[in-house]
Amino acid sequence: MATKMKFSNVKKELSNLTQKELITIFSDLYKRNKDVQKYFSVKFGGEDAAEELFIEAYEKVKHQFFPNKGDGALKLGEAKKEIQHYKNLTGDEERTLRLKIAYVDFGTEFTAIYGDISSSFYDSMASMFDSIVDECCKKEIYYEKYKDKLYDVVKKSDGVGWGYSDFLYDTFYNAFDVDDEEEDDDILD
Repeated sequence: MATKMKFSNVKKELSNLTQKELITIFSDLYKRNKDVQKYFSVKFGGEDAAEELFIEAYEKVKHQFFPNKGDGALKLGEAKKEIQHYKNLTGDEERTLRLKIAYVDFGTEFTAIYGDISSSFYDSMASMFDSIVDECCKKEIYYEKYKDKLYDVVKKSDGVGWGYSDFLYDTFYNAFDVDDEEEDDDILD
C-alpha cells in the first residue's frame, strides 16, 4: 500500500508546477470527485451554491425521519454524517446549525407521532440539542435568530419519555437564563 503523502510534500510539488499543469490537475480532480465539484461550486458560486447544498443536505437529514415513501429508517449516523459533510464542504456555521436544529426537530416530531423509541435515539437528540444550545450561547445572534424554533422544539417534546422532554426544558431554560415560571409569551420577548 502506498504511503499517504504529507501535505507539505504535496505543497512543495505543486509549487514546482506551471499554471497549466495545476489547471490540468484540478480539472482531473473536478471530473473524478463529486465533493470537489461541490467544494468548487461553493468556493466560486457563493451563496447560491451554499444554499443549494444546504437544501440537498436538509432533504437527506429529513429523509432519515420522514421519507417521501415508507417509514423513516432512523439511521441517525447517516443524518449526522450529512450534517458534518455539509460543514466540511462549505465551512458555513450558520447553515450547519440550521441542519442540527432540523435534526432535533425531525427527531422530536418523529417520536411525538410514533411514540417511544430507544434510549440511544434520545441520547442522540439530547446531545445534538446540547451542542445547538452551546453554539447559541457562544453567538448571541444565533440565539436571537433561532430562539423561537428552539422553543418550539422544546414545547413539541412535551410528554416524550425517557427524560427527553425534561432534558430539553432544563437545557433551554438554564442556558438562556429563563425562569420556567414565566409565561410562554414572556420567554420569547
